Amino acid sequence: MNLKTILTTVTGNRLLTAIFFFLSLTTFYGCNDNDELEDEARRREEAYNKQLALDTVKIKEYFTTKGITIFKRSPYKSGLFYVTQTPGTGDSPTVGKTVVTDYILTNLQGDTLDTSREPRPGKTVAEPLTFQLGRANILSGYQEGVSLMRVGERTLFYLPSGLAYGDQAQEKIPANSVLIFDIELREVK
Repeated sequence: MNLKTILTTVTGNRLLTAIFFFLSLTTFYGCNDNDELEDEARRREEAYNKQLALDTVKIKEYFTTKGITIFKRSPYKSGLFYVTQTPGTGDSPTVGKTVVTDYILTNLQGDTLDTSREPRPGKTVAEPLTFQLGRANILSGYQEGVSLMRVGERTLFYLPSGLAYGDQAQEKIPANSVLIFDIELREVK
């Protein structure tokens, strides 16, 4: 005898049986959805890690080609590499602080894709990129890099595609592109 039969027999209440049946279905299908979500999350993580491995090879090959032998990896184990050009002596930013940065964005081929050091179309003066660290719609790799800096520092950050635009192509940037940001941290407010 199953639980549904026992409930119907003991209570004689068909409403309770209907509620139990509905909850059983909800639980069953809910678990199924969770399994599907977990499978999807696992697939995405595997794809991310596979792409990260490919990007890491590209970055290391770039370093070899350019003769770059002194570099660091982010302590967050995200795949971010960096080379400090000019050390900073000021404050380090923390989440929630407003940062003022200048940058030049290039690809591994050396093409300049964007910059804050030149005026935007329709502007006569270049404007720095100012944002609230950890709370802005800015690439995660850019934010991670800035979080590692001190005011006055200028650093080259090598972002694996997952810390940039991932598999989403952008204007002038193909999907799964490794990007290089030359960032100067000008101010922390």
